[in-house]
Amino acid sequence: PDMEYYQDFLLGRLTRIEGVTGVQSSFIMRKVIDKTALPLGHL
Repeated sequence: PDMEYYQDFLLGRLTRIEGVTGVQSSFIMRKVIDKTALPLGHL
């Protein structure tokens, strides 16, 4: 899906659901860290 699809989904479906009073989104622009392991060798 692209941003146009997301906008259509958000405005056309999600915000029309009864009880939904607001929506907040965050997007990742680029990777900052590409590691999942922690350095634990000193333990």
